[in-house]
Amino acid sequence: MHVLYVAQTFHPVIGGAERYIDELATAMAARGHEIHVLAPHIRGRREGGRGPVGRRYRVHRISFMEGWKIGPLYHARALPLGLRVLDLARRLGADIVHLQYPNPLALSSRLIRSGGGRVVTTVHGSEVHFLADDRLGRLTFRVMDRDLDAVIAVSDYTRDRLVENGVRPGRIHVVYNGTDPGRFRPAAEKRWERIFTACRMVPRKDIPTLLRAMAIVRETAEADLVIAGDGPERTRFERMAHDLGLGGCVRFLGVLDENELIRHHAEAGLFVLPAVYDPVGGDVEGFGIAFLEAMASRTPVIGGDVGGVPSAVRPGWGMLYRPGDHRDLAGKMLRVLLDRDLAREMGARGRAAVLDTYNWDRVAERIESLYREILEAAGHSMVYVNGVPRAGDPYATNWVRLPV
Repeated sequence: MHVLYVAQTFHPVIGGAERYIDELATAMAARGHEIHVLAPHIRGRREGGRGPVGRRYRVHRISFMEGWKIGPLYHARALPLGLRVLDLARRLGADIVHLQYPNPLALSSRLIRSGGGRVVTTVHGSEVHFLADDRLGRLTFRVMDRDLDAVIAVSDYTRDRLVENGVRPGRIHVVYNGTDPGRFRPAAEKRWERIFTACRMVPRKDIPTLLRAMAIVRETAEADLVIAGDGPERTRFERMAHDLGLGGCVRFLGVLDENELIRHHAEAGLFVLPAVYDPVGGDVEGFGIAFLEAMASRTPVIGGDVGGVPSAVRPGWGMLYRPGDHRDLAGKMLRVLLDRDLAREMGARGRAAVLDTYNWDRVAERIESLYREILEAAGHSMVYVNGVPRAGDPYATNWVRLPV
C-alpha cells in the first residue's frame, strides 16, 4: 500500500502524538509499504526528505499552522490545506490518507477522497473536548461519522467521548498505542528507591499533586524523584518543590535525548505520571505512551484515573489514584516502594503486556488490517507483491495474490 500520514505536529517536536506518527510510519514501512509523512515546516528550517535518523519513510514539509486548534480561522484552512493534501496524495498514488488529528482536515475529507484514496483519522483525546465546545468543531463530528472511512480511537475513553458526540460506534476502531520493547528494556540492576516521571510541564500533567505526595512519601521512605520534561509550568513546579522542602530529593532534568530517557526508564523503581482534566483548556490525557515505555522497562506504573489512562494502566502492572488526591497517590507509591516483591511482579507483568499487546508491531498489524478492510469495501482489489498487499485496480472487486 501507499500511505500518506498528515501530521499537524511532527519531529523534532516531542510528544505522544508526534511519536505516534513516527512509530506507526516506521512500523508500516517495515511491513513493506511505501510511507510518506506530510508535516509543517519547522520555523527557521526547511528540511524535507528522510524522516528522523534511521527511519524508512519520506517527509514532505509545507507551510501551515501547527497543531490542532479550533476557531473560524483555523477551520477555514480546511479547504486550502485539503487541496495541498489532495495534490500530494494524487502524485504519490496514496491508497490511504491517515490524519493525525480530525481537525481541520476532516472537513475536507470528501475533497481528499476525490483523488481515489481513502481517508482515516486518529483521535487522541483532548481534541474531542475542544471540538465539542466549538460550533464548527461539532460539525467535524458529523463529518467524521458521515464522510471518513474509519475513525481510530487510541483509548476506550476517547471512543466513549466520540459516541457521546454523535459518531456511531460502528465507525470507531479502538487501537491502543504502543512502544518499542527493543529500545525500552530493563536495566540489569534497578534503583528501587528512584521514582521517575517524564512529561510536558502543562496543567494537565499534575506535578503539584506528585510533589505533595512526595513530601508524604519522604516521611517513610528514602526515595528520590527525577522529573524529565519542560514547558510553561516548569518554573512554578521547581519553586513548589523548594517550598515543600524537597530540594534535596527532587531533580528537574529538562528535555532528555532518547538514550537518556531510555536509561532513566530502565533504572527507575517506579514510574508515576500524574494527570488531571484541565477544565480551562479542556485538555486531558488521551492515553499516555510514557506508561508503556516504563512498562517495557519492567517498571511498575502509577497514573491518574482520568481520560485514557485506564486503557494503559491496568491492575497487575499498574495502579490508578484519584486525580488531585495527593494522599491517595502517596499511599499507592509507598505500597510499591516498600514491597520489593510486588514491584518486581508488577514490572514483569507490565513488560509482558507490552510484548503481547502494547507494541508498535501489533498496532501496525491492526491498522494495516483496517486499511485492507477499507480498500476492499471501496472496491479496490489487493495485489500482493513479495507478500505485501498493494491496492490494485480501483474498479476491481476481487482480492488477487500474484506469484512472486
